[in-house]
Amino acid sequence: MPTQATSNQMFNRMKEFLQKRYPQQTNINLQLAHGNALINEDFQEMQLSAVDGIEGSLSGNVNALEWFLPRKRTLLAPFGVGTVDQTFLSVLRTRHSFLRLFGLHRKVIIFDEVHAYDTYMQKIFQQLLAWLRAIGSSVILLSATLPHATRLALLTAYQPAAAVQSTQAAYPRLSINDGKTITTASLGAFPNRTVHLQTISRDSQTWPELLREKLAAGGCAAIICNTVDRAQQVYQQLSTAALVEKEDLFLLHARMPYCWREQKETKILTRFGKQSQPAVHPRRGIVVATQIIEQSLDLDFDLLISDLAPIDLLIQRIGRLQRHTGSPNAPLRPPLLAEPLCLISQPDPTAANELPGFGADEWVYDPVTLQRTYYCLVGRQSISLPADSDALINQVYADDDLLACSPAQNQLMRLNYQKMLKDQAAEMVKAQNQLVGDVDSNA
Repeated sequence: MPTQATSNQMFNRMKEFLQKRYPQQTNINLQLAHGNALINEDFQEMQLSAVDGIEGSLSGNVNALEWFLPRKRTLLAPFGVGTVDQTFLSVLRTRHSFLRLFGLHRKVIIFDEVHAYDTYMQKIFQQLLAWLRAIGSSVILLSATLPHATRLALLTAYQPAAAVQSTQAAYPRLSINDGKTITTASLGAFPNRTVHLQTISRDSQTWPELLREKLAAGGCAAIICNTVDRAQQVYQQLSTAALVEKEDLFLLHARMPYCWREQKETKILTRFGKQSQPAVHPRRGIVVATQIIEQSLDLDFDLLISDLAPIDLLIQRIGRLQRHTGSPNAPLRPPLLAEPLCLISQPDPTAANELPGFGADEWVYDPVTLQRTYYCLVGRQSISLPADSDALINQVYADDDLLACSPAQNQLMRLNYQKMLKDQAAEMVKAQNQLVGDVDSNA
């Protein structure tokens, strides 16, 4: 669901880009490729029922030709925006997988937020990268929070024969596998910003009074929960507390019917996205959501409350905190929230021979990653981004004992880490069994 939200937003941007890029060309074919594309209102307005454009309604010079609407044909279109699973199907043992792969032939394919793929998806993705190289496609991978080992694995997957010359460079960085060598270079300095951190109880019953205090002078807040049930619970508690007007309190999660969720996304983007006019007063409102707003919607909030998540995803969530400061028509901040503040909901400290528990969150994220993130942030009152990103991410995803916890806790985490590796190996075998043959084999 987060990737569908990303696709919907990027689809409109792509349409605007193509209109500016090809102003004299008619009937530029742009497709939206995901499971709910056919009921997307923007996509419906662009559909043409005839290839020559005589029938149907036009949407400028960029349209969606109906011949490409069956999902097995969508990737044949010259331009498209969609979810990653549509490309994964080209290397899975599914019907018409060869047609999808043919549709990707000699194209430039951009994958965003690649850090969000789990072990099963990573295995499929690496196979896809190898096939894309084989069919002459160029690939661009985007992520601001990719662990070093994962970045190297993806670079190598595209062309394993390439010699690794360099993989380390300051952020923002560009890593390239040109088929012969793998090199990495820094793209120059990037301005840092300090985000203040505070830990709060996982008991959301205390949150209404906390928000009442923080938003006393106005402002808007986002609350990102790890599960839908928790998001619904928090929403009900805030609704009962009547902190803001009913129309200023939003709930957004993946269980909503698509048509409702699309309307909610539009309202939230209008209210908390980039503004086209100078602000005259601080915005007011609260959005309770799941991971949908973690990496998909271009939103800006004065205050962020987040359940503890793996460090790379937590940094992504912080990216929604005072995001548009310094941009044209930047939002006005209330005095109490002049500086970015992230409140992290996490378990209370445990005994020296115990590890913190995360309840239902452990069904969403691996417990070891949550535990290592927990200890990685112990005692931190702020982080500087992006300066601290690499160190934090690599510390959490490393296999070492350099964390602020007792030897007994380190030993327990090491046992959990070994179990995680076994589970990941099993997931990789499952993924391998679903894949088409390797590029260089006859399977």
